[in-house]
Amino acid sequence: PMLQAAIWAAVTMQAPLELPAIFGDHMVLQHGHARVFGQAAPGTRVSVSFRGGGEWTESATAGADGRWQATLSGPALGAEGTVSVQAGSATKAFSDVLIGDVWLCSGQSNMEWPLAATDDAQAAIAAATDTKIRLFTVAKRADATWKGDVTGKWVVCSPEEAAQFSAVGYHFGQALRQSEGIPIGLIDSTWGGTPAEAWTPREAMAAKPALAHFGKDPAAELERIRREQPELLELMKNPAAGQFQDKGNKGAAEGWMTGSAADWKTAPMPQQMQRIRGLEVNGVVWFRRDITLTAAQARGAATLSLGPIDDYDITYVNGKEVGATPPGTANAWSTPRLYPLPAGTLKSGANTIAVRVLDTGGAGGLMGQPQEFRLDLGAEKLPLAGDWSWKIEQSVPALPPNMPAPFSPNGPSTLWQAMVRPLVPYGLKGAIWYQGESNVGRDREYAVLMPTMVQAWRREFGNDFGFLFVQLANFQARAAAPGDSAWAALRDSQMEVLSLPKTGFATAIDIGEANDIHPRNKRDVGRRLAASARTFAYPGSDGWKAQSPRVATVRWESSSAVIDWLDAASLKTTDGKAPVGFAVQSGGAWVWAQAEIKGRQVVVRHPEGREITAVQYAWADNPEVNLVNEHGLPAICFRRMRD
Repeated sequence: PMLQAAIWAAVTMQAPLELPAIFGDHMVLQHGHARVFGQAAPGTRVSVSFRGGGEWTESATAGADGRWQATLSGPALGAEGTVSVQAGSATKAFSDVLIGDVWLCSGQSNMEWPLAATDDAQAAIAAATDTKIRLFTVAKRADATWKGDVTGKWVVCSPEEAAQFSAVGYHFGQALRQSEGIPIGLIDSTWGGTPAEAWTPREAMAAKPALAHFGKDPAAELERIRREQPELLELMKNPAAGQFQDKGNKGAAEGWMTGSAADWKTAPMPQQMQRIRGLEVNGVVWFRRDITLTAAQARGAATLSLGPIDDYDITYVNGKEVGATPPGTANAWSTPRLYPLPAGTLKSGANTIAVRVLDTGGAGGLMGQPQEFRLDLGAEKLPLAGDWSWKIEQSVPALPPNMPAPFSPNGPSTLWQAMVRPLVPYGLKGAIWYQGESNVGRDREYAVLMPTMVQAWRREFGNDFGFLFVQLANFQARAAAPGDSAWAALRDSQMEVLSLPKTGFATAIDIGEANDIHPRNKRDVGRRLAASARTFAYPGSDGWKAQSPRVATVRWESSSAVIDWLDAASLKTTDGKAPVGFAVQSGGAWVWAQAEIKGRQVVVRHPEGREITAVQYAWADNPEVNLVNEHGLPAICFRRMRD
């Protein structure tokens, strides 16, 4: 026994020391919650030190599972220094460490959307030189059974690094840096097109009757796949194995840009190509569309708009290359293709548009919105959405778009498990969240899901951190008549998060784009989130503190409704005219109402003086709005029924 003890002691002293990827040079540790954690041999004593403006050391002992955690509570806000971690003879050291506030930026594509693809991107990127902002991007991974770490590293903010970082996250962090003057760490953990249930712990959903269908244990599904599709299981566990490498432009060599397409197949575009029978592949696929133009239409210069293409493309018109987004282009999947066509490119009569798409892995193809698919001929916009021909040049089998839930980015808990849980219990000041588009149509469920997710995150991180969200932006064609709206219902459900303490929001109902689900104005979104954060996270700040006005009460009178608003000392309209966007019911269909501002109240009347049974404001996918508070922030949508 004594010999065994001596051997064990020697092994322990030489035991490897492991820390998650979130710890590294240039990191920001959360002031007051600077938790450092990792793995060592059970029973190992671990020492954690911060040196900078003083020296602080904390110790911990690895438990039976090897886990240990120490909290550095002494370093001052704004301190700069080094962190060293020692376990026996093993040591890890990190340089250029800042003590500040850390914010997790999460959600789907509007949070993921890079700074380089926004309004005024060139100026914003050039100005991204504040070295007290630090950035960490979590690499994409979906796996409900994942027990490992994230992939990523801390970098110092610079034009090169900020260009591909979350635009909303960057503008939010920059606004806080300017007002608070403290180091800001931003963690980008996002995945476009994903629903909220993918980001929520399974156990938390299983405990709620309304969400129990998301709480099923993935073990049974894993066992089925292992038994029936072992080769698919290996591909799903190692997506890199399905990555495609381009072997050269065979299609161009054989003249696929023009000529006969008799042996090509057809499918409606745009859409994810793997959803088309016969196109369940990664690789190179050509898409073609023939259009007929008049001499007048073909005479001048034009612009070919194809929306985002995933991943890369070379585009031809009448056999001539007119534009390309080559491999290596950052965030190519989200970059709308707008290729100029000089005069003489188009011709009277038949014209052929050909797009060589290279999809290296995952979903791919012509992925834009139908309204983005067009040929701009001066003032005329010729739609291109519809049937296109397609032909495979090179391919490897692709993961199915209906990938089994344990490995799908849309599956319950897959992104929580693989892209957030490994960060636990890193110290956070809070989280900002821009998501909901993929849950439109399930607003009642979402009203339960979002508070559940917030509470679960706080519980798992062991920190009652702040949480802010972005209400969905206005989108799609504007309705001529008032009525129902799935987008408005989802926006309304988002507000349930405010039932929790230390929460806030920003609305984007006035800065969206009817024809693009990814509005390019992310600066105002980030700044509005920062203004909301200051209301509870930075109460002593000299910076702008405000939120959009929301309904406090509705007082019903015989032929009117008097609406009182929170977060507004006074109300006004952006154009100086009467408020628009209000609608009422009088036992029948919704009709546009008359509205008048009185201080911080709005009095709404039926246009024919009838008794009102319900009232709503901005209840549309893309409402016309002009009501704002004294800070110029737009009032949010609401609907109220008379008892």
